[in-house]
Amino acid sequence: MTRYHIVKDDVIGHSEDVPENYDLMEVIMIRRGDAEIDAEIFDFLNGIFKSETDRVNKYTGNDPVIEEEVKKMGGFGAALVEKTETRVREQEQRERIEVMLRKGLKPEEVANYGDYPLALVKEVESNMLSLA
Repeated sequence: MTRYHIVKDDVIGHSEDVPENYDLMEVIMIRRGDAEIDAEIFDFLNGIFKSETDRVNKYTGNDPVIEEEVKKMGGFGAALVEKTETRVREQEQRERIEVMLRKGLKPEEVANYGDYPLALVKEVESNMLSLA
């Protein structure tokens, strides 16, 4: 976990400011890897990311408002994962279609062979021609 925050640096001249006036934003970056780290904050965050209300309740008490938000967060995370997986599948389809077209198959053959919508095959073909 890395913390970034704003620090006052008088480059020319000097002004009297308290940190509360300029240090209004902080960014904390959390890098999730495979290794387990024995820190309660990571256990808590993993509970949120995985929508494990029992784990989150261990740190927050059985607060129904927090529990509901954890459920929403888990649903949001799942939706992001699903959207990403869909994009990856679509990109892989387009790449397979392009390979077949480059091998000289006609769009109708590619659509039939790969069970792809003909409109998608023709779109990929059109993109290939415009880039050529």
